Amino acid sequence: MAVVLQALLVACLHIFATGHEAELLSPVSCDQAEREFLCEECTQPIVEDGEYMFGLEVFTQNVNVSVESFALVDMKDKLLQMLEKYKVLVFRGLGEKLSMHDHVSFARSFGPVHTRLSQPPPYIFSGVHVSVPDPSAKKDHSLQASVVNEREKQLKSGEPEEVFKIVVSPNNTYAFGEGWHTDITYEQTPPKAAVLIARRVPPYGLGNTLFLDACRMYDSMPEAFKKEIENVYAVHSNRAGHVTVRKIVQVQVNNDGESKPVLFINRHFVSQLVDEDTVKEFPNNNNTIPEPSEQDPYLLDLLNRLLDYVDSFGEEHGIKVSWNAGDLAVWHEPTTQHAGHYDYHGYWRELHRVLVAKS
Repeated sequence: MAVVLQALLVACLHIFATGHEAELLSPVSCDQAEREFLCEECTQPIVEDGEYMFGLEVFTQNVNVSVESFALVDMKDKLLQMLEKYKVLVFRGLGEKLSMHDHVSFARSFGPVHTRLSQPPPYIFSGVHVSVPDPSAKKDHSLQASVVNEREKQLKSGEPEEVFKIVVSPNNTYAFGEGWHTDITYEQTPPKAAVLIARRVPPYGLGNTLFLDACRMYDSMPEAFKKEIENVYAVHSNRAGHVTVRKIVQVQVNNDGESKPVLFINRHFVSQLVDEDTVKEFPNNNNTIPEPSEQDPYLLDLLNRLLDYVDSFGEEHGIKVSWNAGDLAVWHEPTTQHAGHYDYHGYWRELHRVLVAKS
């Protein structure tokens, strides 16, 4: 049996379903082996409705965690099972125990980490704001400058390239991650998971991140709406030359072989829909895809209705994470969406993200 950890303190204080504050738990001590520090007695679901659960919070401030423990087969299996079950995992205080290199090692508990996928996306260096529809944002490059400057310092200092420092400086007009989205869905094979550490944050309660369950979002759609999108495809683009076309409804298969449909569409990277006939004419050349202004009126209306549905579902059923410095969150990219809230102008915020590739 692995070396026994110090006691775990579990208290669900800062995370709650939108509109419903989580119940305060009494402290629970749990003297367990390292590979068991994620035992049920040491965790608390964020949303629990009968058999349905979404999001899990774990407090680790008083735990003497060794990075090597995450490489244990039992531990990796446990982490993957929990991610598949809850889709969003929030470890309070774990990030402050991890260096940037440890961050990458921890992310590898969930799968392979490749620099090309995990590093800052190329559209940042092209002056593109994917999360801001305002055309005037194209003229404001201060946000990209903050990230680019940090990236240059990061590489010069020898820090791991796999870490994307998402930096918002006090004078930035816009922030990354506003609006519901799944990360870099324009990739032919989008990431499996994201592992994010809050390194520097504004006062507690500002800059919250919302998460929604994209499987339940599809299940909650009216049947007529589901029928309407059966054979419709979305064009995912980073607005900087990288385009992928895929069906709006994707199917995720879990480790038990169970298939779940997912509504896979987001405001950041989808600006148009196409039908099956158009997809057949689209080998790998975006020149064959009509410009958004040339879209069929029906498909344009359908897109707007879908994006409005995502917004309304997220507002009603999303969960909200408020950050303290040192918190670490992991989410399953294919079955969730998340949205940042930029209400902290005048403050510095620095989040470190590592993306995990599909095996």
